Amino acid sequence: IDPEVIGSGISGLSYALEAAEFGKVAVVTKDVAYEGSTHYAQGGISAVIDPEDTAEEHARDTQIAGDFLCDQDAVDVVCAEGKDAVDKLIAFGCEFTRKSCGSLHLAREGGHSKHRIVHAADMTGKEIERALLESAKAHPNVTFYEHHMAQELVVVSSSEADDSPRCVGAEIIRREDGAKITFLSCCTLLASGGAGQLFPSTTNPSVSTGDGVAMAVRAGADVANMEFYQFHPTSLYTGPGSTVVKKKAN
Repeated sequence: IDPEVIGSGISGLSYALEAAEFGKVAVVTKDVAYEGSTHYAQGGISAVIDPEDTAEEHARDTQIAGDFLCDQDAVDVVCAEGKDAVDKLIAFGCEFTRKSCGSLHLAREGGHSKHRIVHAADMTGKEIERALLESAKAHPNVTFYEHHMAQELVVVSSSEADDSPRCVGAEIIRREDGAKITFLSCCTLLASGGAGQLFPSTTNPSVSTGDGVAMAVRAGADVANMEFYQFHPTSLYTGPGSTVVKKKAN
């Protein structure tokens, strides 16, 4: 295959749709394709849409909210390209909430000095996942492998002169019968979501078990800033291992 995508949330599907313009793409996902953190995210996407707002103001708000620990280059890119990303999601079929005049309705949430939250009522992630899934499943160059679980990355030496590892695919387990399948690809994208299920109590979906990071580490990849690796929901905590009530997820 050409690019292989492990994970079927907003990151994996967005990449798959872009890569599908250049070759055959396989999307590998351990459950049904919509199951994941994207589906449950509620609040919305922050982007500079209002003419009275600026990317610089958005970047400043982001750094203040992040206690100035955010990577400035990353913040600048995300804030500058937010509107383009929203426009692309709309092109893929996302139906965001609009005002009576037809323009996007912009909400304001904690940490933001301006109204810049693009949303689909209070089920933004569900709408994004719906639109991206429909677009990806309709694309002739995208093939889905649902109920297939990535187990290990396939790594080889780059060349005789350079022994640094290079990923050339992944070992996949077909959950229906336990069969092992080797996917060889020119590029493998890990977009496998969070790791909330590693903790005693979480509102993360059952598929959030940290597989991608674990595979990457075993393959020799460097990881950093793991303390910021999260799917952030607001919830009611009722004790260790108990069921929590979801209120809001961003």
